[in-house]
Amino acid sequence: MPDFTITFICHSDLPLTKLTIAHTIKSLCSYTQLTYDLILIVDNCPFSERTAFIDIYDKFGFSEIRFRSRNHNVSSGDPSNNGHYYAFTTNTPYQITIESDVVVTRKPGDTTDILQQIKDFFVQFPTVSVAYKINDFHCWAEKLKFYEDFSAGIKN
Repeated sequence: MPDFTITFICHSDLPLTKLTIAHTIKSLCSYTQLTYDLILIVDNCPFSERTAFIDIYDKFGFSEIRFRSRNHNVSSGDPSNNGHYYAFTTNTPYQITIESDVVVTRKPGDTTDILQQIKDFFVQFPTVSVAYKINDFHCWAEKLKFYEDFSAGIKN
């Protein structure tokens, strides 16, 4: 069983998806010794555009591709949540889910094993079940409330 499932959720935004997925896979996986599955979930994509996403699947080495319709069983709330609702897995102990308009970057020359760092965090804090990284929270209308930090640089 792989250590991680890394899921990318996109819609019909092929040019952006090509750029962000390539960069994010490289940033997350280049220096890891851990195993992972890559899953591409394409939500609400017209049938006529699906072939182009199959090309991405082949090019970037995905393990699985899912085309999710909004014709039945759509998640509640914002329709773009549909891809997230159906992304959860119990096949691996750790899951990373990233939308196609988000990119993971590294500082030049950084060879840190990011997947190992994520795993180490959950091992160190076993009562934590979900973690996320948001850099733009300062501009939100409803401010985040922070509690005691887990450790230096890791907010709660």
